[in-house]
This record gives sequence, C-alpha cells and structure tokens, in this order.
Amino acid sequence: MKEYWNPIETMPRKELKELQLKKLRSMIKSAYDNTPFYHKMFKEAGVKPDDVKTFEDFRKKVPIFEKDDMRNERAKTKDPLAGMLSSPIEELLLLNPSTGTTGIPTFIAYSEAEIVQCTEMLSRLLWMGNARTGDKMLSCHMNWHWLMVLLNGAYRKLGLHTMYDFVHPDIAERYVYYGGFKPDLMFMDQPLLMAMRDEIREHAHCAPKDIYGGVKTLITAGESFPPKFKSHLMDEFGVVGDVFDLYGCSESHITAMECPVHNGNHFAEDMFYVELIDPDTGEWIDPDSGGSGQLVVTNLFGRDMPFVRYNTEDVTFMETEKCECGRTHARLKLRDRIPWRVTVDGKKLFPVDIRKVIEEFPETVEGAFTIVKDQQDMPELNILLRYDEEITKNPDELKPRIEAELANKLGVKANINWTTFSGLPIVFHKIERVTDLTKRK
Repeated sequence: MKEYWNPIETMPRKELKELQLKKLRSMIKSAYDNTPFYHKMFKEAGVKPDDVKTFEDFRKKVPIFEKDDMRNERAKTKDPLAGMLSSPIEELLLLNPSTGTTGIPTFIAYSEAEIVQCTEMLSRLLWMGNARTGDKMLSCHMNWHWLMVLLNGAYRKLGLHTMYDFVHPDIAERYVYYGGFKPDLMFMDQPLLMAMRDEIREHAHCAPKDIYGGVKTLITAGESFPPKFKSHLMDEFGVVGDVFDLYGCSESHITAMECPVHNGNHFAEDMFYVELIDPDTGEWIDPDSGGSGQLVVTNLFGRDMPFVRYNTEDVTFMETEKCECGRTHARLKLRDRIPWRVTVDGKKLFPVDIRKVIEEFPETVEGAFTIVKDQQDMPELNILLRYDEEITKNPDELKPRIEAELANKLGVKANINWTTFSGLPIVFHKIERVTDLTKRK
C-alpha cells in the first residue's frame, strides 16, 4: 500500500519553490487582469504583475489585505463578494460563508476546478491521518460549513463509507446507535466532541469509550490543542490509533494537518504560498528564524476568487525542514489568533498561554474557558472556566490552586469564575476565547 497519497508530497524543496514561483506569478496576473478588488489594490500600490519576478519582489511590492478590507469593499460596492470574483457568478458551483468567529461572515466562491483541487488537498491529509479505502467514517459537522462540503468529495475519492450527522443536545440517543456502526475514523470539532461526550454521559449513562472504543483515528478541528488534551481525548473515546489536529481557513482554502510524527501541521506548498509577518510592525519574518508571526496566505489555484497575500490573523511558527515522515512540504505550528490577544497588567497574552496552565489540572484538562475582557489593559485576568464534575465535587478548593498557578506561570493576577459548557460563548463550533465587553460599551 502506498505511503503517500501523491508523490508530490516528497518533491525536493528546490523544485517545489520553483513550482511555487511559477504558479505565484501566474496567479498575480490572473487576479490583476480579472478582479476589480485586486486591480484596484495593485494600482493603488503602484504594482503591475510584470514587476514581480521573485519571491522578494512579491513580499516587497504586493500589498497584504485582511478580512475587514473585504467587508469594507462589500459595504462600499454592495457586492456580497467584494469585487473578488474573476468569473461570472453563474459559473460557480458553491458559495459558502465563513464561520464569522471574529465578526460578520465573508462569502467564499468555488468553481468546479477549485472543488477538485480542494478534494485532492483533503485526500492527502486524510490519507496522512491513516484513512484507507473501505474504512468507516463518522463525520459530524454543520452541513453548511465550508470544510464539510469539501470533505464530501475527499471521502468519496478515498473510498470511505461515511455516516454524516450533526451534534445536537436533543439527539443523544443517536450517539449510541453510531457505536453500532463501529467507525474506524471520527472527525468533528472540539467543542462538538465535548458536547457529544457530555450528552452520552448524561443520557446514555456510560462513557464515550464504551460506545466508540476501538476507533483508530480521531481528527479534530476548530482550534489547536495541547498534548495533554490529545491524551485525554484518546482515553475518553477509546482511540486505539491516533488523534490528529486539523487547521483550516475558509477564505484562502488552506488546510493543514498533523502527520503521525506530530511535529506541526503539513500543508500543500504546491497549492499555497505562505508567509509570516510581525503582528505589530507588519515586517516579514523569515520562517527559518524560529520566530512566530501572523499567517499570510496566497492560494495558487483559486482563480475564480483569488486570495493573494491574505492575512488570516492566525499566529503560527513554520518549519521548512524535511519531516521525519518523509514529506518535504512545510509545517505550521499554530499558536493562536491576533483578535484574541489580551493585555493584562502590561503583558500580552494569548488564550493558548492560559490553556497550557489549566490543562495541567485533570479537572480542567479540556480547556473549556473564555477570557472576559472589560478594558484594553486589565489589572487582572478574568476567566470563565468549566470543570469536570466527574472528577471533582469541590470546585472551591480547586479555584485558588489554578489561580495561583496562573499567577506563577504567567506573572499576572488571575480570577476564575466557574461556568457550565452551555454557559460558554460558542460561535457555531468554536469557543469564543475572548468575550470582549469593551465592544459593548
């Protein structure tokens, strides 16, 4: 049986970079010639496609844009797709909204050619996660979600036998029936997975592993998770193989997933050109420097709705050395999102910093929390946190221990208030890691 879905996954990096540059220059010309959004943006920056001959030219001359630029253009032009289409809308097969985690959703368009490319991209990742022809897959997502729609094609291409559903608190009985399906693979977002676990405990009066024990692969998405949470998931659901983290960004279509080595999330460099920039200065960061930065993505195949130098607002490290798994394509080591960065007593913190501390406690290993932001520079860190009632019946004793550890590790005063899972702000399938009260004043 083949080790890699596509031989291009092990292409020598010199050849890979040459292929990237060729595709990049072609994409720039296509975007400039065919889309009002990019033509205007390039013209204002004084750039023409022929000005870009190298990666350095690209970094220095082509402007970066963000989601708010799309929203502003949409408001000005009344065009729901912000003038980014290069093809008539009648020629497109799919229009999907983003999740709207940080604001009003944006809409993304796909043609037949783009769906084919996305199917190939996801097939590589699923194969890397040990999905094989004939396996049974339980896939629970919201049916409108961009990734769910594209995964359908990958499941078929791989020859998986797939059961689809969504997670809802009123259908706990169905979770038990899924166990009779005996899935080899499961794929769902972290908060939905935890909701499913809670419903099984409450209504089926058993542990998830009593129903799903024997699953060889569990894939989760929504946000990256620390190692201890991975071990927790394996134990909760009786996973006998491995748990993989998948990252995705709807606007640029980029998707990246861990391989069995678990040293970052692989993405297809023949399909995307990725850069890192300093979140405060906007300066380009050499990925080999070891520094983290905001992830800026250029899609190399999406001609019908191009994304050229799109700032995802996700903060990540990047590894370009050949992975132990044999793949040569770069890997992302995702950290967090810039909109979720907070300042406490002069210190800048991300939710992942808090999560690394609270996951050390078995009662809060799932990291179900939100930061309550009531001012730009808060005197103390205020957190709404859920604890596992199966482990402790005495949260009053637990609270000061976690607060003390947060103060010790992060150097800030912390204040915890307990909440239930339903009491957390959840945007569809993600926990809103920062509840920003300053925007409501």
